[in-house]
Amino acid sequence: MSRALEVELPVERPGPAAPSLAERPSKGRRGLVLLLTRVVLVGAILVVWQYAAERLIDPFWISSPAEVWARLRKLAIVGDSPWEALVNFPSTDLVFHLRYTFQEMILGLVYGTLAGTVVGFVLGRARFLGDLINPLIIAIYSLPKLALAPLFILWFGLGIES
Repeated sequence: MSRALEVELPVERPGPAAPSLAERPSKGRRGLVLLLTRVVLVGAILVVWQYAAERLIDPFWISSPAEVWARLRKLAIVGDSPWEALVNFPSTDLVFHLRYTFQEMILGLVYGTLAGTVVGFVLGRARFLGDLINPLIIAIYSLPKLALAPLFILWFGLGIES
């Protein structure tokens, strides 16, 4: 071996030792603390939302979590008594809307996958076209997807036919 390949690496001083097993919280305990913290966080968000909906913001602009829960319950359950609710759960309205939503979701996934595959294949094979379109694709990636949703609704409309 030649001397040119020999390199001296600086020696690092060891840092503080890792805590011992007795000092570390167990995985089960840490998971429980994490779960409880998440539950408290969601509860706090709901309390702040409810307070804001009742006292700070006009109900025209925001609904309260209690109203959302009541409407969801009304949509899901038909009848007033627990027996009627048990027999009629889920309501036909909820099943209809869920089926329609899942149908649109699956069709969108299939059409988007097919279109993306075809466009990707064409742009990969036609080098000039790929180089031409690439800046536009990069510009579209920089846009927040949530901001595009209203534009898509205006351009394509609502419903499965759109």
